Amino acid sequence: MKSFYSIPKKYTKEDHANGVTKKQIMHHSLKNYYLLFLIAFAFSCNPKEEKIIPDVSPSEIKVIIKTDTIIDNVIFTPFGGFTRDDLLEFKDTLHFNFESPIRDFYQLICMVNGRTYLQQLWLEGKGMEIHATFNNHTLDVDTILNSPFHYYAKDVIESIEEYKQNPGPNHDEFNDFIYSEISKNRENPFIHNLVDEFLKINKNDHEALAEMYELLKDDAYFHKEHFLSAAENLKNSISKNINFSDFSFLDMKKKEIKLDIHNDSIILIDFWATYCKPCIEEHEAMAKEMERLRKSNIRVIGISIDTNIDAWQKLLQKKNYKWENYVQAKGKEAFNEHLGINSLPTYIIINHEGTILNREYKFENSMSFLRNSDRIK
Repeated sequence: MKSFYSIPKKYTKEDHANGVTKKQIMHHSLKNYYLLFLIAFAFSCNPKEEKIIPDVSPSEIKVIIKTDTIIDNVIFTPFGGFTRDDLLEFKDTLHFNFESPIRDFYQLICMVNGRTYLQQLWLEGKGMEIHATFNNHTLDVDTILNSPFHYYAKDVIESIEEYKQNPGPNHDEFNDFIYSEISKNRENPFIHNLVDEFLKINKNDHEALAEMYELLKDDAYFHKEHFLSAAENLKNSISKNINFSDFSFLDMKKKEIKLDIHNDSIILIDFWATYCKPCIEEHEAMAKEMERLRKSNIRVIGISIDTNIDAWQKLLQKKNYKWENYVQAKGKEAFNEHLGINSLPTYIIINHEGTILNREYKFENSMSFLRNSDRIK
């Protein structure tokens, strides 16, 4: 497995010792790529030869599933929603056709007795075969033929997860690794995944986020529409302030309100949704700390991104949470999108001026920040 500790040759100790920045290294690498492209282009542009038109015909992928279970339907689509037309009756070998080359993040779904079992895959290539097994209510992908990119992306993601589990003292080295991988994928949808991970790991380092955005802001592919919305999320995460007057919320009675925070010293905002199981689990931990937070004059506000207001009301009535809860009102821009939040739960700590002091994805990490900054009595 590729480790994030393995910095490519262009990231040598001598470079770091000589004060060469990762941004300079990345730009130098890209200039080399561009020069090679020009040389290749010059040799290929022979006017006497017939032009070769790239193959952009529909792509097909074969999915072979071994199982001892009765599977009702199988779905294979780009990641996201699906329609009835995407449901294929199960056969041990299925063929899926696409009008564009297979080069993105995909979902393989087996439906059994109304339940869905999912595998998510980064893929790129032609003539691919996915070999999978479904046993004991588990869908496993065993082998993917003709897509080396899948295994490359899997190794990179595993390296990222390894670092997230044990960050240690190697943060700068890890960021160098991310920069290197982004330089390789500036014209591949995988860049959105990489930038999203960079954003999560550097969530409280506004300088690093601003540097990354500055580096990528003129890349057309970086701004292409994608479910991860990396460009917009990165841009919005650079902001250090929240202006609540620009947004409206609904209370339990579905009354539209504005939130006033000017009389509060510290505010902890919990972004969640009723369909987010980890969010509900974290609420149990929040409930245990509520009295302590009140005594420390820390205001807690839950902001739900639910669009099903009735489901939100019903859950709040059932749980009887002892802190304020509102749901985002419809507007030109959703509150969570304005802050670059696409992962739930997310906790943001701000002061009475709306300045963002801390951003976390676990409630305990927010509590640690409050304790370490002497804000909890």
